[in-house]
Amino acid sequence: MTTAANLALGLLLLGWLLWRQTTTRPFDPQRSATSLVILTAVGLLQISQDPQAARVGTAAALLIGASIVAAAAFGAVRAGLMRLWRDADGRFWRAGTAASVALWLVPTGLHLGVDHLAARVDPAAAGLGADTLVLYLAVTLGAQRLVLAARARRMGAAAHAPTAVGW
Repeated sequence: MTTAANLALGLLLLGWLLWRQTTTRPFDPQRSATSLVILTAVGLLQISQDPQAARVGTAAALLIGASIVAAAAFGAVRAGLMRLWRDADGRFWRAGTAASVALWLVPTGLHLGVDHLAARVDPAAAGLGADTLVLYLAVTLGAQRLVLAARARRMGAAAHAPTAVGW
């Protein structure tokens, strides 16, 4: 896929994630991570299909890599800001907030900004941020899921009554 196609796919995925994140949905802390594995595989495939990726210098690769590591940190912070509660039946629910939406949009924009910086450092890195966008989203979503699951486990251990955390 071209860099433009990778960027378009990543932005479409981001829009879909934002819609799902802001909708009140059941949350199962035991649910498998199959969708995250698929997103990660697609992200790695996109990088592998970029003929320039193999020629990217160390400094540019470190910039993009640092951005992907930051994705995990932003996902963890975002998870702490999401609403998570249990209903009377003990089922967990979650919903994003305006702050969690901002913590999707701003860091994703920063990742794409790092792409421009990496391209200035090493012209071979031009477009690598777009090529790594799906991987970036998989990493940030995975970190968010881990922190939400930990919050749910703490809530389950703390009380058996309906509880609200993170409002």
